[in-house]
Amino acid sequence: VLEDAAEMGVKGMVIMSDGESTLHPFWADSISMGKALGMDMAAASNGYMLVPELADKVLPHLTYLRINFSAGEPTRYAEIMGVPKFWYPRVRENIRHMVAQKRRHGYEVTINMSMVCRPQEAEQILPFARLGKELGVDFVIIKHCLDYAGAPIGVDYTKYEKIVPLLQEAETLSTENFLVTSKWNTMRKGAVDSPRYCYGPAFLLQLSGTGLLAACGPLFAPRYAEKYHIGNV
Repeated sequence: VLEDAAEMGVKGMVIMSDGESTLHPFWADSISMGKALGMDMAAASNGYMLVPELADKVLPHLTYLRINFSAGEPTRYAEIMGVPKFWYPRVRENIRHMVAQKRRHGYEVTINMSMVCRPQEAEQILPFARLGKELGVDFVIIKHCLDYAGAPIGVDYTKYEKIVPLLQEAETLSTENFLVTSKWNTMRKGAVDSPRYCYGPAFLLQLSGTGLLAACGPLFAPRYAEKYHIGNV
């Protein structure tokens, strides 16, 4: 797939999944191979497996690395992420190491931390932003929790407006070398409506580990198969 993509002129590829991509034994090899073929390579991870031995293999080859880290304090991190408490210091130190390596070697990779925030987790916004600044990542982003039309999980979008002051205060932590940003428009818009048109296929495709090719992530579910799924490699 990597060779075919490069031959067809694909500019870049993001390796991520609904699970945890770093568990795959050839994750690092795929990133270095994609880079060697001339593509920009990016990845998303919960950061647990990115210990120095693995991180040092991929950092020179990545353009972008996102760490999903949906809280700023240890206890709430364990509760929200659904993991044991000892994950928090391990992932935190993994991030610290990666930032140090980036600076030491001049790697061009952009490292960020992403918080998926439901309104009831708003008390973690400021601790999360402060942690990202302390660790030295390039930016942190606070996102809404996406509630797909047709398969809602019960996100109350009306309550996002109440956490605006916290988001604004978090953004004041931004400096010349560190950015705190939020997905303002999506939080205020609310749940995503079923699309009438899709403009994505020529620009951003999603390829599953099963070989399924879809126009984009929000149109990946089985209910979109007839209209938006392109085929299988």
